[in-house]
Amino acid sequence: MNASDLAVQIIEQQEGDSVITFLQITNRSSDLIGRQWRLYFSLGVSPVAAENRVRQTILDGRYGFLEPTAQWQALEPGASINIQINNWLFSGMQLVARQGFHVTRLIDGSEHLLGAPVLLEPDLVPLTRPRNTWVRADTPQQDQHLATSLESAPDEIIPATREQILSSDEINVTSLYVADTSLNSEATYLRKLLLQMGVFGEGTPIYLSIEPSIESSYQLDTATDGINIVGQDESAVFYGIQTFRQLIRLQEVGCTFPRVQVADTPDFEHRAFFLDIARHFQPLDQIKKTIEVMSTYKMNRLQLGISNDEGWRLEIQSVPELTIVGARRSYHRYKPDGTLRALYPAWGDDHQDYGGFISRNEFVDLLRHAKKHHVEVILEFNLPGHANAIIQSLGQAEQWQLT
Repeated sequence: MNASDLAVQIIEQQEGDSVITFLQITNRSSDLIGRQWRLYFSLGVSPVAAENRVRQTILDGRYGFLEPTAQWQALEPGASINIQINNWLFSGMQLVARQGFHVTRLIDGSEHLLGAPVLLEPDLVPLTRPRNTWVRADTPQQDQHLATSLESAPDEIIPATREQILSSDEINVTSLYVADTSLNSEATYLRKLLLQMGVFGEGTPIYLSIEPSIESSYQLDTATDGINIVGQDESAVFYGIQTFRQLIRLQEVGCTFPRVQVADTPDFEHRAFFLDIARHFQPLDQIKKTIEVMSTYKMNRLQLGISNDEGWRLEIQSVPELTIVGARRSYHRYKPDGTLRALYPAWGDDHQDYGGFISRNEFVDLLRHAKKHHVEVILEFNLPGHANAIIQSLGQAEQWQLT
């Protein structure tokens, strides 16, 4: 038997006002398929109580397997069997089929990994509503969504500014440069931004300055002879830069932007985004990119989830077990010597190794990158709940006592 001898498909059928879900298993081989196999999943497949041809065993969280019972009838070549499983919250969810299915074979009481079966596209009942159930709100945000091109999108600033005097006059410049300033970090950021946009040169100056006494957090004033961005502190100046960048419209030569005066103050001190890298690991470059996008919209807190049941993602050099074990998920959980090397698969993982972690040096680099973008990184540790990764990892070290 090979893994490709089995094809699996999630099928939904509508009966009246309800939906019934099946796991269809098809024999693609030329031989009978008996009872000596297991089908593993990592996102949750639960047969209904009346189903007696297969039994479910959960090993950890949502990870487990289905295996035939004594009631299983050998599956003929080309034949299929439908196993009714419990529905998810909604019909039409593609996620239900992303189970990381993998097959093992039982030979003389020993289990052997075969690999992934053939996964067919799910046949789902679409989650639909009557045509007029949702009425579109007439808002600037929706105007942005429905614009067919950047040129037709309105000049709205996101998030909206407190005070804004917008003229119909357009200012056309061939290039922009940053005038001398003591704000080295913000000036460097702006120069790099102008270079990326292709409008950096000896043209119209941009003046950056700090004035703690101004009433608003920052003020932006665009004119033909220069752009002034004044802030109460460095962060405020940075936010003024983000407002100005949204007003720039690139042309074949140079750029245009409206004649505008802005006085702005954030509505909320804490403007956060939560990124869970414990369950679904993201590499350093992707986290940096997230910070850059956050800063574009003046978000200032990144809540970084580094621990959960399914993983630990930050290197602590004095406790190496946290990443030696806790940063990896795999079907192959043990080394040849019997020591634990990985957590169970989860959240759609297949049988292969999945995971990663942020090293100490990478974390220092991340903090520096966040500081340049005026984003504070707040680490989220899940304790005492959702601590499976910690418990499993530290259980391998003799120096730790878990109580």
